[in-house]
Amino acid sequence: MSDTTVIDLEQMGLSLKAARQLAKFRRVEDVRNALASRGEPISLTTLYALERGERAPTLAQMCQLMVVLQPPGGFAFFLPCFREDVQDAMTKRMPRHPLADNPRYWPEDD
Repeated sequence: MSDTTVIDLEQMGLSLKAARQLAKFRRVEDVRNALASRGEPISLTTLYALERGERAPTLAQMCQLMVVLQPPGGFAFFLPCFREDVQDAMTKRMPRHPLADNPRYWPEDD
């Protein structure tokens, strides 16, 4: 993977296929049907392209696939698909947002 490439598409494709198989979806069509039943349609062409490593999933597609496939370890299952510095950034513990405890920024329950 080059320094300018964030996602290794080949690895992402292999990981998506592995996640599909671990989730007991034998066919890509079954994943498409599961997504469609949740109101999250995606084309077969797109799913095949993702598994072949021909295109990167959008953030929305990745979230949809995570919910349906539920890979072991959650998103960490896909970390090897990302450039090392991106992996590091994704796995750092995020600090609590400074406004999280300030009631002024949260609507009151009525």
